[in-house]
Amino acid sequence: MAQENNGWGYDRIAGALANLGHQVSDQTIGNILKRRRIAPAPKRSRSTSWKHFIAANRGVLAGTDFFLHLETRRVTLAGITQHPTET
Repeated sequence: MAQENNGWGYDRIAGALANLGHQVSDQTIGNILKRRRIAPAPKRSRSTSWKHFIAANRGVLAGTDFFLHLETRRVTLAGITQHPTET
């Protein structure tokens, strides 16, 4: 979860696991990530590449027209519709 969701901290990961029926403390999450040499959320989120961003959000972006301004890393969404074949 930490690698797929760079902005998620220990509490958010513990909450997501609780939603799946697994009770794990945020401290345990931190210990596991440290053991696997995975940085805390602020450091992970600073290193997100466009490739990782698009891969992580592919399900949402698949039906979306978007423009990437590489210099500012700004994403502009356009032409969003839940029913693309309707007029």
